[in-house]
Amino acid sequence: MIKNIICAQGAAYCGTIATADLVGHMTEGMLARYQALPFVPTHAFIAAFPYYKKEPPFAGSIIIRKNGKLLGRQVGGVTFDSVGRAALFSQGADYVTANRKRLESACAVLKSLYPDNIFVASGNAWPLPAVKAASFSGIGSIGGNGVLLTENYGSLITIGAILTDLPLEPSGGNASEDTCRHCDLCVKACPQNALSKKDGKAYLTKERCLSYMSQEPILDEYQTIALSASPYLIGCDICQLVCPKNSSPKETYLPEYGQGILNKLPCTSQRKIRKFALVKRNLELQLEYVQKTVISSS
Repeated sequence: MIKNIICAQGAAYCGTIATADLVGHMTEGMLARYQALPFVPTHAFIAAFPYYKKEPPFAGSIIIRKNGKLLGRQVGGVTFDSVGRAALFSQGADYVTANRKRLESACAVLKSLYPDNIFVASGNAWPLPAVKAASFSGIGSIGGNGVLLTENYGSLITIGAILTDLPLEPSGGNASEDTCRHCDLCVKACPQNALSKKDGKAYLTKERCLSYMSQEPILDEYQTIALSASPYLIGCDICQLVCPKNSSPKETYLPEYGQGILNKLPCTSQRKIRKFALVKRNLELQLEYVQKTVISSS
């Protein structure tokens, strides 16, 4: 099967879609980028890569103590023993870069088989709406917190894509199958109420999501205050940590997620430089918050 070419490069799951089915789900930015592509991608391979490590290499960088005692904090029912944590997806190589390299290797194989067609790798599926694309391809279903739920790895996966003009039969085997338990644990756990329930469905307000805030270069007053009190330097795992689908996920077999990111990877690309700049800003906000908290409670 042609999808095995992508799985041979490390993808746990691979599906296929017709890109026309996603146009109505693209943001203005996605659509503009899609229309500006130098070719018309009629189809795409969608790939999922697992990143979960039982013993992540970077669990926290800042330990805050008062009178010799560790100041623990609880957010959304999940207890943290430090600030300065990195979300699980950040505790390895930059996933967009890692995914793109693997998919570029698959593109080379596909090009040798189909020399008249175009294959372009995207480490985060951009400009396609990644989660929607993965769901349409049959890789998994969308959970109440807006992330993709897979059979063996829960939501602890990243999504990449290969855009192509090669005609493909869309897979979509279980695209309509809802595997979310709708237990609302993610909705209740979110410390910023970014998740809400309406008519039996959960909705995400991304501007209130800690993961979104931590990766945005410009913050409003509300976001600055919320991020200052977050236990995370980059990203957030709270809604995923409480999800029953992540109670016993399989560990990743990909070596890039056994490395550190914040203290090991050099700033050799503009993407990494931007990420490190955001981490530095977030750390300064959190240190200022913790200092005020310690002073006010002493």
